[in-house]
Amino acid sequence: MVGWPHICSKLSRDTMWLLTTFAIVWTLWLHRNDIIFQGKSCDLVQLVFNAKLRAAWWWKARNTDSSILLDSIIADPSLPSSIGEASPVSRAFWCWSPPPLGFLKYNVDGACSLEGRCGVGGVLRDENGSTLMEFSLSIGYGSALLAEILAIKFAVERFMSSLWIDRSRLVIESDSSTAVAWVLNPSLASPPFSELVHGIHPFFSDGRWVIRHIRRIQNVHADFLAKAGIG
Repeated sequence: MVGWPHICSKLSRDTMWLLTTFAIVWTLWLHRNDIIFQGKSCDLVQLVFNAKLRAAWWWKARNTDSSILLDSIIADPSLPSSIGEASPVSRAFWCWSPPPLGFLKYNVDGACSLEGRCGVGGVLRDENGSTLMEFSLSIGYGSALLAEILAIKFAVERFMSSLWIDRSRLVIESDSSTAVAWVLNPSLASPPFSELVHGIHPFFSDGRWVIRHIRRIQNVHADFLAKAGIG
């Protein structure tokens, strides 16, 4: 706390960095309590993410009229400070983009631990960025690519059984370029994955649904859900 002004010279005038100070301290305190009183292990990745998420929540609560999305702030906590100086191109690059009129958007991701345990996650949002549905599941042991493909499959299945199936078209976004390429063109898939992607491909073959690749930094919340699914 005392040394923070030396780390960030903007502290006196930058609300985001001031909030981050307290978010880090509060997150460390809660994590310490989890370790001592609940027997949880230290998870540095989760610790950093929770601090970023808490700071982003607090900033959004103070700036309710801001158009910067929560996912974008988590991915780059300096964004609220720099957005005024950023060009429209750079803002578009960092921000989650809403789906076209008549569409909903499912961001999906897969993740695996060093031991090979994998999880999948996804979040369905409308054009206003409102969350309609989420999933976070363990798929047991496997590979990162398998997890990425299964995340797409689970998003398709959940949308098919949802109340939105007859009301909206769908955009699915994944940060795995290989998974997206294989779903669009199953002939590219290696034999172990061929049957799986052939089963997903028909949903995107007539143009009613869209699947596309995005950068990992634009897929923060889905990544968090996938990692949480590992267990």
